[in-house]
Amino acid sequence: MTKRDNDAEQQRTLNEAKEAHKTKYNVRMIEQTDGTFPMHGNFLSNLFPSAKKKKKKKKKKNSEGEQIGEKSITNKKKLEFKLSKAQKSIKRQKESRRKSTGKVGEEQGKQK
Repeated sequence: MTKRDNDAEQQRTLNEAKEAHKTKYNVRMIEQTDGTFPMHGNFLSNLFPSAKKKKKKKKKKNSEGEQIGEKSITNKKKLEFKLSKAQKSIKRQKESRRKSTGKVGEEQGKQK
């Protein structure tokens, strides 16, 4: 196929798609300034049925707003463990600061 044949084929498919869109939705497609046409979801899904977007299922939540299921329980335990570790490390840091500042304060008090 030559380039002219390819261009003609593309134009033919575009015209067919426009006609199908017009007949199904009774809508005129307005050409944009750059020569393309606005692509609507319905129009695209008719052209490419395999490219339809799948809807995500919403996870069920109980009255407290927590997710139901085994994964949520394990995630909750992991988060609690991380939180406890963080709290312990913060306690250690505070104690080390107290000790270091306390020693400095005692030394200064003895000198005066």
